Amino acid sequence: RLSLGGAELEFGGTAPLDHRRYVRMAEKLYLLDDSFSHQLTSKSTDFVDKKLIPEDAAIHALILPGFRLSKSVEGVWTSTPELPPEQLQDLIMHWSTSRAIEVRRGAPKVLGEKIDLETSAGPIRFSIYQKKPELILGREDLDLLFVMTGETARALLNQPAASALKNAAEAPVPAEHLE
Repeated sequence: RLSLGGAELEFGGTAPLDHRRYVRMAEKLYLLDDSFSHQLTSKSTDFVDKKLIPEDAAIHALILPGFRLSKSVEGVWTSTPELPPEQLQDLIMHWSTSRAIEVRRGAPKVLGEKIDLETSAGPIRFSIYQKKPELILGREDLDLLFVMTGETARALLNQPAASALKNAAEAPVPAEHLE
């Protein structure tokens, strides 16, 4: 049953031969093409854009656990720890284009590590709810969870940054820094 502006529609079954839907409005019965009934029975999260950031939003800064990336006024990307420009571009591209495989309602209020993005559309904050086997990012402001594949998780959480940190930790310390 659906009420729209005072009109009430009652949906019935489908005709066995052509699978058209019976719909009653007031005292009239209609037999209609059933093109959109799946949308009436869909979960609300099926209509949520699975993209992590809005399509037209440009990223200005990204803060991951143990990693910071920002774009200067001149348009130059810098990171802490420092990474090669191609890795920075890859990371921004992944955040700009990645899509969840599923969106769920009900982001828990207390989540793990935070991920902050500064975008042209405004700030966006994700909380890491789970890292494996899939990455689940929560948006508390939207009360949504975004489920990402393991492969996407590695790209978004900047696995190259983790290896750069490890390499930096293993690199010999220059003599002038030793006392």
